[in-house]
Amino acid sequence: MSALTVHIKHGGKQQSLQLDPDQPPSAFKQVIYQTTGVPVDRMKVMIKGTLLKDDNSWGGVNPKAGQVFTVIGTASELPKPPSTPVQFLEDMDERELASALKMPVGLGNTCYMNSTIQALRAIPELHTALDPVSNTPTNAQHRLALALRDTYKSMGKTTEGFMPVNLLMNLRSLFPQFAEQSPSGLYAQQDAEECWSQVVNAIKGPVPGLDGASGSAARTFVEQYMLGEMRTVLKSMEDPDEPEKVTTEGMLKINCNISNATNYMHSGIKESLDEVVEKQSERLGRVANYQRSSRISRLPSNLTVHMVRFYWRRDINKKAKIMRKVKFPFEFDALELLTDELRAKLQPATRKLREIEGDRLERRRARRKLKNSNTQAAGGPVAAEGASGVNAEPEAMAVDEQHPGDIEDEATAREREKAAMDEVIDPEIRADTGAAVHALFDLAAIVTHKGASADGGHYIGWVRKSALEELDESAPEGDKEEWYKFDDDKVTIVIREKISTLDGGGEDSTAYLLLYRLAYFAVAALLSASSLARAVPQSGISEARYDFVDHNQQLAFVSASATYSKYTIDFIDSVLASFANDYLQAHNSFRAQHGAQPLTWSPALAVKAQNWANGCVFKHGSTGENLAAGTGNYGPLDAVKGWTDEMSQTEDYDSRNPKPSHFTQVVWKSTTQLGCAVKECPPGSIFPAKFGVARYHVCEYAPPGNVLGQFPANVQK
Repeated sequence: MSALTVHIKHGGKQQSLQLDPDQPPSAFKQVIYQTTGVPVDRMKVMIKGTLLKDDNSWGGVNPKAGQVFTVIGTASELPKPPSTPVQFLEDMDERELASALKMPVGLGNTCYMNSTIQALRAIPELHTALDPVSNTPTNAQHRLALALRDTYKSMGKTTEGFMPVNLLMNLRSLFPQFAEQSPSGLYAQQDAEECWSQVVNAIKGPVPGLDGASGSAARTFVEQYMLGEMRTVLKSMEDPDEPEKVTTEGMLKINCNISNATNYMHSGIKESLDEVVEKQSERLGRVANYQRSSRISRLPSNLTVHMVRFYWRRDINKKAKIMRKVKFPFEFDALELLTDELRAKLQPATRKLREIEGDRLERRRARRKLKNSNTQAAGGPVAAEGASGVNAEPEAMAVDEQHPGDIEDEATAREREKAAMDEVIDPEIRADTGAAVHALFDLAAIVTHKGASADGGHYIGWVRKSALEELDESAPEGDKEEWYKFDDDKVTIVIREKISTLDGGGEDSTAYLLLYRLAYFAVAALLSASSLARAVPQSGISEARYDFVDHNQQLAFVSASATYSKYTIDFIDSVLASFANDYLQAHNSFRAQHGAQPLTWSPALAVKAQNWANGCVFKHGSTGENLAAGTGNYGPLDAVKGWTDEMSQTEDYDSRNPKPSHFTQVVWKSTTQLGCAVKECPPGSIFPAKFGVARYHVCEYAPPGNVLGQFPANVQK
């Protein structure tokens, strides 16, 4: 039946509306709400002296064109005219922009859609790909893509809240489950993960790729920038003669399973990739256990992680929520999730990017120290260095004597670093538009759920501020620590510390979907879990102020930005110095017994040590690092003690016949800097598999020791 034109009376005014007899009365009340502002829960609608109830059928009321409905209820406050002149978005500074941003208004349990499109908005390439979509839709998927494009354009042009009615209508038309209604007749709450998956799958066809290719070989935007490939090996655990079954399929998201033992996102992902499943065995003629191991064979530059927090409870016939706290990283290293072939292609660029970030941190500290020294020479105040009470690095201390020309120009350094990265990027990966050229990702957006079940609660979108701005790779890193909180049309700014609290543990907002984008800036220094546990109380700063990354149960301190709203360089120096105490004190206490000066900590050497340790190969490189490995709780003190115990090998020390050892490097007098790291390596990589996981410690030194001809001057017994 076609829509009818009817009239409503409210507040002494009569207005015309469209009534669709095919929709229930509750849908008509939603239309009345959008017209009058009277909330549905405070609204009474009368027709011919009869109260219109949500469970009434139109057959009983028999609406006709021209009929008059009386609406009783007080409207919510309507928007007021602006008290100040209109200001365009492009004319606002960052703070004004944040306060002015007004996003999609909730249309009754549509927060799942609003939060989803806000998170997808953090993919800048998507906006570029949506622009050329034809304005003549050919199917429902095409119409949804156009509605999404128009929604984003509206969000970029207005400072007032708006109703994304067109997008919502197309979403419900294409996917009827989103039009499901509750027993009260209102639209039911939906799952944001289902909305995300359906939207991404729907636009996969109509949104073209960005490489300009055409024909059957052309790939769409989603296939380029969001679709990965997962290689799965299925092997029988009960029939060793049964051949393995290998399959490869597309992957739009990675699941993070949450069990009673899951504390970190990385471990939950690995649990989902390595599972034991039951399957009918044709050879055995019965159900048998199979080991299913999956690894990523194509890594997209936009990686979606789904925290599997909802499960079906038969006793209450609802999808319940897993409340467990699961830490997620701000910087995610995906190397361990890749196939051996893809890991070999991405590892060189990943290591190089880590080295570059270490160099950038050193330059930033040097420039800051130089600025302070110039201020001191002019009689101005100087910021305190070494807040932890531990000596600063030699480079930072020596900067007082440097001149501006002694520090490499940042733009020149970036060009050099870009050329260095270009040399190590795999050509085949480079030719794959939208594929990740390394394995480091930055957290760009989150969709959280607040509540106890999937059928209720509230979804909120959180987007990193820098994700909504154009990236200038040649410019120094800006403030990445502030995030936008999109609670339907209410927008606020929160700091990174707030984002860290979205890891669960209750009914409050909990991370449900996480969008990671290919990183342009990597970690600056890495921490061992054992050192970290002691570093936090020593620094006197709450653990909540740190940002950690889980690399196979290994923790890393993230320092990816040049300027911070709350993390100053002094604070970073303090944390790094506190972290280094285990390695430094073990070295320096022994060096003091042998007439050698104390070492200082170098973040750049720590990055170098971590890159070497990540290979889980027990052998020396070209710079003579110290290596140690053990099982169980084999920590930094154990590693250094193992090296110094080698002193017994030098009892018959003769400068004409030197015996280089780990001990001689520890006490080498010319060495001034130290950087160490630890890696938990899988069984069989360093020791036989029966001994389990190995803790692999690597320490790098500068200048390196054990130089032939220099032993008498550097090793004092």
